Amino acid sequence: MKLSTLGLSLILMAGIWAPSAPAQSLAATLTATSNEAQARVIVRFKPAAASVRAKALSVSMSRAAAQDVAQTRATGLGLRSGLNSRTRQGLRALRSLDERTHVIVASGISSAALAQQLALDSEVELAVVDQRRRHTRVPNDPFYSTALPSGPSVGQWYLKTPSSVPGEVVSSINAPAAWDINTGHSSIIVAVLDTGIRKDHPELAGQIVGGYDMVGLSSSSSQATATANDGDGADADASDPGDWVSQADINGGTLGSACDATDIGNSSWHGTRVAGLIAATANNNVGMAGVAWGVKILPVRVLGKCGGYDSDIIAAMKWSAGISVPGLPANPNVAKVLNMSLGGSGSCGSTGTGGLYRDAITQVTARGASIVVAAGNSEGLAVGLPGNCPGVITVTGLRHVGSKVGFSSIGPEVSIAAPGGNCVNLSGACLYPMFSTTNSGITTPVVGDASYTNNGASVGTSFSTPVVAGTVALMLSVRPSMTPAEVLSALRSTARPFVSSGGTAGIPQCTAPTATAQDECYCTTSTCGAGMLDAGAALAAARAANGAALQISSNPAAPLAGQALSLSVSGSTLGSGRSIASAAWSLSAGGGIVSGFSSGASTQTVTLTPSGAGSFSVSVQLIDDLGTVHSLTRSISVTAVGSAAQTISFTAPTGLVFGQPSVSLLATASSGLTVSFSSSTPAVCSVSGSSLSLLAGGSCTVQASQPGNAVFAAAPSLSRSFTVGPAAQTLSFPALADQQMGTAAPALSATASSGLAVSFESSTPTVCSVSGTALSLLSSGVCTVLAKQAGNSSYQAAAEVARSFNVALAPQTLSFPAIANQVLGTAAPALAATASSGLPVSYSSGSTAVCSVSGNSVSLLAVGTCTLTASQAGNSSFAAAAPVSQSFAVAAAPVVVTPTPSSNSGGGGGAFSAWWLGLLALAAWALRGGPQRPR
Repeated sequence: MKLSTLGLSLILMAGIWAPSAPAQSLAATLTATSNEAQARVIVRFKPAAASVRAKALSVSMSRAAAQDVAQTRATGLGLRSGLNSRTRQGLRALRSLDERTHVIVASGISSAALAQQLALDSEVELAVVDQRRRHTRVPNDPFYSTALPSGPSVGQWYLKTPSSVPGEVVSSINAPAAWDINTGHSSIIVAVLDTGIRKDHPELAGQIVGGYDMVGLSSSSSQATATANDGDGADADASDPGDWVSQADINGGTLGSACDATDIGNSSWHGTRVAGLIAATANNNVGMAGVAWGVKILPVRVLGKCGGYDSDIIAAMKWSAGISVPGLPANPNVAKVLNMSLGGSGSCGSTGTGGLYRDAITQVTARGASIVVAAGNSEGLAVGLPGNCPGVITVTGLRHVGSKVGFSSIGPEVSIAAPGGNCVNLSGACLYPMFSTTNSGITTPVVGDASYTNNGASVGTSFSTPVVAGTVALMLSVRPSMTPAEVLSALRSTARPFVSSGGTAGIPQCTAPTATAQDECYCTTSTCGAGMLDAGAALAAARAANGAALQISSNPAAPLAGQALSLSVSGSTLGSGRSIASAAWSLSAGGGIVSGFSSGASTQTVTLTPSGAGSFSVSVQLIDDLGTVHSLTRSISVTAVGSAAQTISFTAPTGLVFGQPSVSLLATASSGLTVSFSSSTPAVCSVSGSSLSLLAGGSCTVQASQPGNAVFAAAPSLSRSFTVGPAAQTLSFPALADQQMGTAAPALSATASSGLAVSFESSTPTVCSVSGTALSLLSSGVCTVLAKQAGNSSYQAAAEVARSFNVALAPQTLSFPAIANQVLGTAAPALAATASSGLPVSYSSGSTAVCSVSGNSVSLLAVGTCTLTASQAGNSSFAAAAPVSQSFAVAAAPVVVTPTPSSNSGGGGGAFSAWWLGLLALAAWALRGGPQRPR
């Protein structure tokens, strides 16, 4: 069945990428000749230099990480000064001396001239000639650290030492740590089952062994020939002729019904890109570096136009692992790793197509070959075939910040996660592509092309997979006997944990795949495998499994001053079946008695002659027959000729506590000579003669020594470490007087006998709170304040001291002015009582038949005496105020009688005046007995 008819498709189809123009051939201009001058200078950059501010270098960085920053600055310096084009190799950074100072080298120019030229740069503070050099395993390929103007500014970010800071590049695979162990052995072959490879790419030309073109193996039809696109069927030429699909191909139907308009596109050069990520040549000052540049690539072409057939792929899997396939010649270059950056929909059941893949996988892994497969680019849907088959290493893709990249498939079948590239930008240059080799041809290839993907959107789990495959090849270079199960176990156990922050704001945690797409999310071990790939840790685990045992033997065993001494590593073992291929000695510390080696610095046995008594240190680096690096350092003691040996007996004091009086140290030399003491922890303890003074709590280390005399050689110094315990401390916290709400609380004051600062906290936060030494009263009740001192290395934590006091409510009074008598029917004045607390006053009427109150408004209802009471109930800060009452009389409204005019104007006989009417009303009220109460 054809891959596309299964619903399968090339993983590359999910990543959009446009081939760049052919890269210039750099080999002729960047290859240094042996007779050229080698310039070496120390350059210090100004603190405010743009290249220093762009990326800080920390003294805590690893050697490889520091090298990366230094090379970035050197490359920029070379571009600004023009020296990258005028010198054979450009400017290359070696070691860093501090955050702004680096050793920089170049060819074809003298050191003095280089220093003079670089000193003119506006970012350079000084440039002077240097004489020392230090090796590093970070490759010198220009695209590794910072790409040339045509490439991404982050270079091969996916290989570098990962950051520990969320939001920075945390998913990179830590390749420099792996390269310090092994860069790959030529006996390890990685089969790339893909579109074929452009074998004429300069980065790949020397990396390829054999290969086969499986496209058309199962059929010789015209459709198979059109799919193969190379004019013939299966043969030994696995070159990639291009896999472009045109509208004419679709219209003509030459590629079959399974190929439609969605397949139209330019040639992908997918296999060339995958191969470059695995094993592009490195340390040649050209282009890029592959993960395992020392291994070999076996190109096996299984995909042509519109994909490939299952039969071709399964045959290729078996053939690559050395399993006989009818109709195919035997494979003389058996692969230990198969890279399959392909796949699509379909389950891996025990029958049907899934069963065929299961059977092939079982046969291949039984031959000892590991199969690394892409999870797929289904945007968070389930892993497809063959990545969902048991027995393979399935790889999902990560963004540079460690979250799952949106396009990647997920699920429980995933084994490990690795960088898959992410552009960040929606248009323009891709910021974090999986930079690799390619061809600039749009359809057919450009012969001898040295192109790279540059800033194109080269992303997808297709490119996560070869990063893992390259790591597996490095592991097998260290330990070829590892089984596929052991490889997978080591990858899982050394993986770094997934991140849970640093991604795009608001992204969720990944969940089990459904029919709904999941874009960027935070990986879990049930969706994205065991963790993020750590190539350095994986190689260290493979090396440890070899069981190497290194030793440096000395002849004579007790070296004497002035006599020749031989040191040998011939008794070392580097693991089962491994042998020492090379040795390199270095003097770690001469101790003033050794300045160099007499002979054998690059052999298993080195000779030297110490000039006097004392000690020195040597280091040896052994490389086994597969290129794995092992290192060991040993300190050698030398005795003066004719001097008697002596030893020191030194008993460490016990039960020491900071603050106690000085202690006498007791040590004796077997010679009877006086022993002297010195402290190697001066912050904790000091020594004067044999008196030990305790300066702080912590670990105190004292060294006892005896330098010898004319009779006795210096005794081996003896160190003793002992603990100085912290002293006890107490707190003094005066009692606090009772307080009243509304008054200023006193500042808190307590002292520790240690002199350390005391902190306070409230254990009654509803009554009082504490900030520093400031006490705030919040409500009435009992306030309890705790005084604390947590101690330090010299003092134990003090026992807490609590102080409690009462907080009373503040009193308040009411001011209620007297109210004038009122007349019924007139508007009563508004009430205006005030509380000294400023709280609102409420009112009530004690004579509701005469008057009523609403808020501060009084209503007059009848004639009589109105009594009003003002009150204030208090709150959490003030007590209730004593109520105040005011009374006033309410009189009847006067009655006005207008007399009827008489016919004459004479007096007499007129109506009652208003005055008399008022008297009559008052009398009537009195006769009724005053105000009537309701019954």
